[in-house]
Amino acid sequence: MTKTAVIERNEVAFRPNRNARGSGHVSSYMKRLNVRRERAALKNNVIFGLTIGWVLTLMGAFKTYILLESGVSQLMLVAGVAFLGTTLVAPGLMIYPHKVMKGIATFVGTNLFKGILCIVYFLTILPAGLVYQKKNNHEPFYSWAAGNAPEIEGWTEKIASDENGKSSEYSLPGWLQPLSVVIYFARNSQLLFLPCLIVLLMLGLIGVFVQSSALAPFIYTLF
Repeated sequence: MTKTAVIERNEVAFRPNRNARGSGHVSSYMKRLNVRRERAALKNNVIFGLTIGWVLTLMGAFKTYILLESGVSQLMLVAGVAFLGTTLVAPGLMIYPHKVMKGIATFVGTNLFKGILCIVYFLTILPAGLVYQKKNNHEPFYSWAAGNAPEIEGWTEKIASDENGKSSEYSLPGWLQPLSVVIYFARNSQLLFLPCLIVLLMLGLIGVFVQSSALAPFIYTLF
């Protein structure tokens, strides 16, 4: 009995703990996840450093040796070579200028483009809306002394039908689905708003790109 009890006690002592095994599995997963994140961050830093380095080096060399300029062009050349050298020797150091440029891009993408979108919205949608109201005889407020106001659409009896090409745009193939937007504006006699919508969508996409990319502020220098 004593020998059996000792054997059972030893089996219990050496029995693997499921909680410990589970925590070890989670720990190894987190380690692999951290390694993948570090590799992705290092890759982004290398791409950032090489891109900025080559842009500054080529622009500085062109202005220094082709256009024979001095001052800022030489500083650009030195900065580009420094970026390239740092990226090749110690790419981890690129995280600091990368964060700075990311902050600048985020500020430009959020604050500056918010103002641009608001200004463009009022410069496009507001005039288009006024023209549309004038064209279709829509007025925001009505007042009259006696009887109904003349030529007011809201007081005109109508017979409307929803069978006119009931969602005919849904029968279009997938690659022609963008035409459903044009069909909608044409059906409602609002084609004047379509260019305004395109401009706002383009500015919105540019704002998203600028906000998500640290290289975006340097694109402006190419123009």
